[in-house]
Amino acid sequence: MTESADCSSELIELIGTLFDNSDQSDMCLLIDGQEVHLHKLVIFKQSEVFRDLFEKATDASDLYHHINNTNEHPECMQVFRNFLEFFYTGKIDLSTDTIVPIVFLAYKYKVLSLSVCCHTYIKRYLSNESPPPDIDVVAAWYVHTLLQASDFAWLRDLCFEMMKRTLYQLIASSTSWYKLSFDDVFQLVRNSDVLVKDEFSLYDAMETWLEHCYNDDSEQLSTSLQECIQYVRFPMMSPTQLAKVQDSNLCREHLDLYSQLLLEAYQFHTCGTQVEPDEYSRFVLRDYLIQPDKLPRPPSQKPTTPPPREPSENGDRDTMNNGNNRHAANTTDDEMSESGSEDGKYPSSHSTSASQDDLENEYITSDVGNGNNDDAMNTRSGGYHCDNSVDTTTAPVTENSANNLSDTGHGETSGAN
Repeated sequence: MTESADCSSELIELIGTLFDNSDQSDMCLLIDGQEVHLHKLVIFKQSEVFRDLFEKATDASDLYHHINNTNEHPECMQVFRNFLEFFYTGKIDLSTDTIVPIVFLAYKYKVLSLSVCCHTYIKRYLSNESPPPDIDVVAAWYVHTLLQASDFAWLRDLCFEMMKRTLYQLIASSTSWYKLSFDDVFQLVRNSDVLVKDEFSLYDAMETWLEHCYNDDSEQLSTSLQECIQYVRFPMMSPTQLAKVQDSNLCREHLDLYSQLLLEAYQFHTCGTQVEPDEYSRFVLRDYLIQPDKLPRPPSQKPTTPPPREPSENGDRDTMNNGNNRHAANTTDDEMSESGSEDGKYPSSHSTSASQDDLENEYITSDVGNGNNDDAMNTRSGGYHCDNSVDTTTAPVTENSANNLSDTGHGETSGAN
């Protein structure tokens, strides 16, 4: 009979008793003047940095190394003893208050096993949904002086992604919001994936940050405002919110930076001005908790000028009536079929004497993309909310024009009475 005996737990327990035990100790650290007795075999196998630190020792005095506030951050000094005990027990308490100095020491002294433990803890905390991470803790990690080195870029990236997903909470916490640098605020304002209450709340937070951080430096405030304001999506604000922007101190003092952007926003609300969007376009929606009153349409829905009418083959043409430059009112069914709307893009309830300008004006003033149609598509695709509803009325169709419809396959066109 064969069996395996497992006494590993007892062995680990025994090794743990060696920590800060002067028996058989061959090295010592002085932490704020207090001796901690260690063993080279245990320490050197887990940290090459400690090995390099002590391997050149030639006498007993070299076996003592001082660790104090001159070469370690004060927060690291508070957890340094626990950090050393991990070498003997493989255990250490991690919390939101201690994780930063511990992960810093793990990377500095190249303790791989502890680095992995810290990495796992941080990812688990940031991805936890119940309870969700504290945004003040996340912001504190992000701006912590110990984590600005390139070794911790992964941690800062995780924190920044979390701040984007909870930006509405971050801007509500003035303490954490004011700790961010201008580059951080700029990147958040520029980003389309941030989750905020609405566009005005983000603008208001940007404005208060600039006024708070550059209160005594008007030149720097003006320069920073000029960089940020181009990425504020003013068209996504309501007219009431735009009026509040106009009344703000920054707008009155820097009207030259605001005038064109506010004009663009008012034009959008008035006639639905469309532009070809890019990744940072002012017409691309962010993730809003409260959707804007008016949503942008994709460029494919931009109205185009109806094609000019051409004379029909039977010789009927537009005529001049007594030199007054008026169109003749008598047109044939074939002409109306040829000048009808293409794929339902234009309204079809016009009389035969309607002018081209009338066609354009009726289309522009039609209720497109205002969210009033319950069946309208209102999904986010490629940065757009689309509402393709157009309320038009089909004009009466005569027998001849009905035949034309069946021949051409159009779903909707205008006919002669």
